[in-house]
Amino acid sequence: MGSKKAVDICDACGTNILLYKCKYCGKIYCEEHRRPEAHNCSGLSEYKYKIQMGTLEKPGIQTDAPIETKAGRISVSGVIRHIWHATKILSIALIAISCLIALILLIGFIVVEISGTQASIPVQNTTGVQVVLVNNLNASDPTYNDLVRFLKADSTSSMKYVYPGWTCADFARQLHDNAEAQGIKAAFVAVEFYNSSIDYSIYDSGSGSYDYPLTTPDMGHGFNLFNTTDRGPVYVDSSGIYESSTGDRIVYVAEGREFNEIDLDYANGTDYTFYSGYRQKYIDYVYDLKEYNRLASAYNQGITPVGMDLKQAALQLKTKSDDLAIKKAAMGPFYYPSGVVKTIDVYW
Repeated sequence: MGSKKAVDICDACGTNILLYKCKYCGKIYCEEHRRPEAHNCSGLSEYKYKIQMGTLEKPGIQTDAPIETKAGRISVSGVIRHIWHATKILSIALIAISCLIALILLIGFIVVEISGTQASIPVQNTTGVQVVLVNNLNASDPTYNDLVRFLKADSTSSMKYVYPGWTCADFARQLHDNAEAQGIKAAFVAVEFYNSSIDYSIYDSGSGSYDYPLTTPDMGHGFNLFNTTDRGPVYVDSSGIYESSTGDRIVYVAEGREFNEIDLDYANGTDYTFYSGYRQKYIDYVYDLKEYNRLASAYNQGITPVGMDLKQAALQLKTKSDDLAIKKAAMGPFYYPSGVVKTIDVYW
């Protein structure tokens, strides 16, 4: 049984989107095939002939708007399909524009946040390489507690001091960059020492158990500075210059004064006046230690203080030994000063 062709589809391709009736042949076509030459119109020649002969009484009328379907309305499925295609094209265009804008913003961010924040400073490490710092434009000054939390989480101080490949300038640059990456504003500090040597005899108990710095008085040193919001300037050294150090150290620095450091866990103050008191406590400890060593040496020879027997002398030595141990534990490791500070240069 033959099928009857529907009136609301293109006679040329069968589509049902935006249909028009040809005024020459009377058939229905889509937008693509609506022109006579697009569907090889069979009525065009007859139409022209009637015009020439003057027998065309009522010229055909071309419908400019889409024709109605069998139900007397535009094909719903055709309109929906047309809207879907238009929406898809618009979505693709919007995505492309969004990607282009994002790419432009990303390029701008890279230029500002990376290239624009590198700073070369007039300092070289021990291999002659100039120090380059990476700053974060959004970094801000921390509180002291925030600084301590950062230092305890940071791994710079766990790196090995290797001369000349990785020394104080490299440690200071590394800690600076790590802090800035965490949003903490940091500075690189370089100091130069006077050529005069320090009299270390006041710190020497004769036991030979103290750590000398790897620097010498006629050299300099590199470390970091943080401007804390509650304690002001705090100088920090994360280098492995002292083998017995427990990690990061608070630095005490002032022009014309001896330079020294205290392990972070034992540095209850951050200004130079705290170090002055700490230094005096250590000198007092050294004096008491020398006295203990003198009494112990005499005891080993059978000599006791006047009015004491050996048992009483032993008890006195035990009490002094315990007292010295408590004092030493409270102070932590004490390091020989590196030198007397001549100049201090700070680079943010």
